[in-house]
Amino acid sequence: MRTVSSKRRYRQKQTAAAKTRMEIYEEAQEKFVKENETEMEKLFESRQEEESQERKEELLKEARKRITEEMEEHRNYVNKIPEIFTKDLESLDDKNYINDGIITSGLAMLANAHGSVRTFCFTTRFYSALVANKPLRLRTGIWNFEEILIPVNYADRHWMLCRYLPRHNLMVSYEPYRNEKVSKKVADLIVAYIRNVREQVIFIEIQSEHQFPIQKDTTSCGLYVLEYARAFLEKRKCNINIQEISELRKRWREEIDNFRKEREEDHKRKSGDQDKTKQVKKPKNAIN
Repeated sequence: MRTVSSKRRYRQKQTAAAKTRMEIYEEAQEKFVKENETEMEKLFESRQEEESQERKEELLKEARKRITEEMEEHRNYVNKIPEIFTKDLESLDDKNYINDGIITSGLAMLANAHGSVRTFCFTTRFYSALVANKPLRLRTGIWNFEEILIPVNYADRHWMLCRYLPRHNLMVSYEPYRNEKVSKKVADLIVAYIRNVREQVIFIEIQSEHQFPIQKDTTSCGLYVLEYARAFLEKRKCNINIQEISELRKRWREEIDNFRKEREEDHKRKSGDQDKTKQVKKPKNAIN
């Protein structure tokens, strides 16, 4: 039989052994948890990377889709530009008032050559319809462009230009005579319309551009508008010498005439391609 002292020592050894087993278990458990936490963290990080990569791909896909839509919008716009007639080109002759056809075609030519698909130009009909309280119906994709050019024929006798930057909620007006009253009146009307069709837009800042040359004659406002647009699309300083107005008119006439010829050639080529497609396509009841 065990004595009292030996029983006490036995219990102490059992307790110590139990403590040791518990410590070993706790250490093993702690190690297991740490290892699993590390594995879980690695798994979580890898999932995050996968999700972020998927998100990147989604954003790229959306961007490509938007750019494609913008390009299509731009092509549709260029295709809808009214035909340029001899009378339009003659409006660029000395001391003539430049007409709607030249302004619309000139801005389209600039946007096509310098602004790429990032710039959209309204035709002169947009502001005229707005003044008549019969605004044109617009596609929502238009507001995805980085900048929108709006030619304005104020009171049917003076050209000016508004430039809207949708991503910055900024409207900049270019009035050749720097008439603040006219500039504000026009910009306020266009901004009111934009805020009405773009309900999420609460505020649009309006600025008047004063760094560009002032018109010094009575008939070249349209020429100044085209030169303003060329300057900011090409990101260069605008210089207009009143002594060189005649030469500038001739240069614009030549450029727009070349633009007209390019459009005609492009139209002929597309028509030819469509005719070939029709010839190749067999009717349903054709016998092989």
